[in-house]
Amino acid sequence: MLHYQVRCPGCGAMTDDNGVMNSCSSGCSGKTVPVFQPRGPVAIDRNATGFRRYAALLPCSEVLDTPFPVSTFRATRLAETLGFDNLYLTLTGHFPKLGQTSPTCSFKELEAVAVFSRLRTHDCRRPVLLASAGNTARAFAYFGAKIGYPTVIAVPGNARASLWLPDEDGLAERVERFVRFVSVREPGNYLDASRLCAAVQAALGSAVINEGGFTNIGRTTGLGLCAASFVDAVGRVPDHYVQAVGSASGAVAALRTYELLMGASARPMSLHLIQNAPYTLLVDALEARRVKVDATPYLDYIDSACSPMLTSADPAYAYPGGLKERLDDGWSIGGAAVTNSEIYSAQHLAWRTERLQLLLPAAAALAGLKQLVESGRIGRTETVQLNLTGGGEEQLKAECGYFHPHLDEGLSAIIPEVRGEVARGDAAHRVAGRLGRWIAEFE
Repeated sequence: MLHYQVRCPGCGAMTDDNGVMNSCSSGCSGKTVPVFQPRGPVAIDRNATGFRRYAALLPCSEVLDTPFPVSTFRATRLAETLGFDNLYLTLTGHFPKLGQTSPTCSFKELEAVAVFSRLRTHDCRRPVLLASAGNTARAFAYFGAKIGYPTVIAVPGNARASLWLPDEDGLAERVERFVRFVSVREPGNYLDASRLCAAVQAALGSAVINEGGFTNIGRTTGLGLCAASFVDAVGRVPDHYVQAVGSASGAVAALRTYELLMGASARPMSLHLIQNAPYTLLVDALEARRVKVDATPYLDYIDSACSPMLTSADPAYAYPGGLKERLDDGWSIGGAAVTNSEIYSAQHLAWRTERLQLLLPAAAALAGLKQLVESGRIGRTETVQLNLTGGGEEQLKAECGYFHPHLDEGLSAIIPEVRGEVARGDAAHRVAGRLGRWIAEFE
């Protein structure tokens, strides 16, 4: 018997996991953000290292054996520059000087490791299917190839620059064998890739596993390890938690992990979620306490954001288990919007003060923190956790080189192959036909 069950936040039903369930076993309709429910108290295993140190927080019997890419430490120089004292960075990425390595330089590795560990625990073998704007694709492609798990990823063409992988011995051949990318040509964006992913899923049916995004407890528990890292290093809950978000899965995950590890003492914490203006779907919803979100007015802004990873059109907000539920429960959750210029300036600030090369989503979080401190929303004597979700890319590439995996020829985003219902189905069936022949090799 595993050490956890899956709880539906809609009806409360508790279910034994099968590795692939992303919806309520009791028949609740619609999406939820399922809850990882341990059968007993959980704790950090301080005698273990790597991911195994946090195994009690993950939905698997054995986690993949890979370096843990996260550390938490006090950032004195950056704190002094911003004008306050108790700043802790929870940093994911490739930073050998801090004793941490990361093959894809993003906290999306936490998701991929947890999801694949969950699948292996339940001896699942069908290919897994997901959509990504870049960082998630890199993480799932890397670990899918490394462990030999067939993986299909739908991506927008403008994510090409983010789809690099380290030039490790034999990795390119394993990616070619175990990973397939299906794409939407420019000016297609993440929303188009998500639509293509859903259409391919419908065409392939049970031949593939829908990875599920925030409906997958592997994702949310994996991302929650950023909170576990803070508790491990500092021994308490921060007064303020700051992170840049797209779907907000990481914020939901942090809340849940703090509750699991710290109980009621987590309640006074305030969350500050940062987005890349003008795409401020979640920030506006939080500030206005909207009942639900409607991405329609924001879709034209996706290509204006320098960090497209922060532009989810379907965040974990109004669904059972999402952010709106936490707002209604009395949690302090707010947002801030930062411009492209502020994000680029924050990249320079991180390098000047701490010698950290940050990816754009992490720089957005730093830009948001600077804004929050200057506006007085965070006091200068309060303890802050700044979750920097990726960095060290340039150093990793310089150390071991990199390559870009092969993309298919892509569907057009100009003609209605993806956005038109009938034509989309035709296009999806063409893609599914190509994938079907590849999938048959693993049966």
